[in-house]
Amino acid sequence: MKIDAEAASEGRTLSEGDRAAPAKDSTTHAKSTQTTPGPSPVPSISSISALNEPKVWTSKGRTLVSAVVLLLLTLSGFLNWLGVQTVAAKAQKDLGKAELLQKAADQGNADAQNDLGLLYQNGEGVPKDLGKAAELFQKAADQGNADAQSNINALLVLLDFSGKGVPKDLGRAVALLQKAADRGNADAQNNLGLLCEKGEGLPQDLDRAAQLYQKAADQGNEQGLDNLTSLGVFSSIGGKYVPKDLGRAVALLQKAADRGNANAQTNLGLLYEDGKGVPKDLGKAAQLYQKAADQGNGQAQFNLGLLYENGKGVPKDSAKAAALWEKAAEQGLYPEAQNNLGWLYENGEGVPKDVGKAIELFQIAAEHGNTEAQTHLGFLYHDGEGVPKDLVKATALWQEAAEQGNAGAQYNLGRLYYNGEGMPKDLRKAAQFWQKAADQGHAVARYNLALLYENGEGIPKDLVTARELYQKAADQGYEPANEKLKALPEPRK
Repeated sequence: MKIDAEAASEGRTLSEGDRAAPAKDSTTHAKSTQTTPGPSPVPSISSISALNEPKVWTSKGRTLVSAVVLLLLTLSGFLNWLGVQTVAAKAQKDLGKAELLQKAADQGNADAQNDLGLLYQNGEGVPKDLGKAAELFQKAADQGNADAQSNINALLVLLDFSGKGVPKDLGRAVALLQKAADRGNADAQNNLGLLCEKGEGLPQDLDRAAQLYQKAADQGNEQGLDNLTSLGVFSSIGGKYVPKDLGRAVALLQKAADRGNANAQTNLGLLYEDGKGVPKDLGKAAQLYQKAADQGNGQAQFNLGLLYENGKGVPKDSAKAAALWEKAAEQGLYPEAQNNLGWLYENGEGVPKDVGKAIELFQIAAEHGNTEAQTHLGFLYHDGEGVPKDLVKATALWQEAAEQGNAGAQYNLGRLYYNGEGMPKDLRKAAQFWQKAADQGHAVARYNLALLYENGEGIPKDLVTARELYQKAADQGYEPANEKLKALPEPRK
């Protein structure tokens, strides 16, 4: 029987019959009375190959893998060495550059002083040292080097005058900025405009700020253009500065918005929402807000959220409003968003109802000075809703909001004084707080103040004033005021 090469290569054991079978083919030279097994079968050439080839291949494979691993390790080491050499070469080059610039700077070369200052500012070839950078920029600026004047103002102005590494000297900053601006440096014109707008280092002058921003913008300075458009829009929505040409402000905003500037898109959206300088178009406002919101502009996210919550220019969608306010609130700069999001969580609009989360959001907004959050959180503490009842906290919150002019808080404090709740009863103070709220159009405050005038409580009796206040409250839809007007005696003619 022929040996099965496959069986042998797999290590299978041959049967006794298999081992004896080949003896039939062999030549018998002598008989023997002793029974012995036949000779071992001789493997064929193909069988030998089947038995030995795997062992030979394993040996070759191991050698090949070892060679590849060794090659990779060698290559990795070489690349690592090459990277180190490259970094070292760059450091050596920067160091050599710094040494050459130092020699030229020591000889009074203004360009070298300015360039060396940049190396110290960025820590290239020398240890980073803003103070040393400022000193070098100053030397170059004193020689009239416009770039150095711009660089020194960058350290003083763009670092918010922190004085970090640079003496805090606004007067010197203004002088340097003015020199560079006079030479036509656009960055200096823009930064000097910032100081004029804020009134830092020189008197506030919004007209001059606009002129400086315009000069910078005319040279293609994007920051100057952004600041000019922001200044124009600020005025258009109730700020101090009034542009001579609102149409020009709109054109500037449109230009900046078209190139993707998120602030310009937001401000232009405000104009479309209010119909100032452009036809009122809430849909267009929503589109502009969306573009800015997609870039992470928190103000745009807040404004667009308001449109979705109120269904203006877009379908009403509290869930979208919540998502937008969530994004704005995460930035920590928009307490209005935190307050509004708190209302949604308190009422379960667009989000699952969660009074605890609502109170947390109201608290954050209140700590950031949001008067609506302060007033509402005061209500919750006053009534013990979602929080332990705490009249002291309620009063403190209302007081803080009232000082910022919140009519609701002023009305609530008037109630506390009128009822003597948590404090001695004081009708005069109640009248004072209600008067402040009434002056802002608070209907119930007008009604309550009219009661005091009618009855002469805390203030002199005055039926004429009482009638006027009742009438105003009635015109606002406060029904009890109508009943009072009917019962109040007609004034004598």
